[in-house]
Amino acid sequence: MQECMILIAEDDAESIVSWEQDIREFNRRLGQTICFFPVFARSKGAAIRCLNQMRINCASIDLRLPEDDENIGGHSTEPIGNDILEEIL
Repeated sequence: MQECMILIAEDDAESIVSWEQDIREFNRRLGQTICFFPVFARSKGAAIRCLNQMRINCASIDLRLPEDDENIGGHSTEPIGNDILEEIL
């Protein structure tokens, strides 16, 4: 079975719950071939730390993340998520 670490940079709690449910259901149905392991980051800082600490196979990035963990819940007017994409590249 192939394992895939997916970074999900998202600060919205409802979206995180949805991601968790969808990935759990996918793994339950198709986990014989590939299994996704989500890693959640709720800010730009948390996402960059994840990228520096582990091997990520794919990512979904909310472009309007807060800059750091202290500002979760307040969306940036700047596309902060682009900084994460640059770090990935």
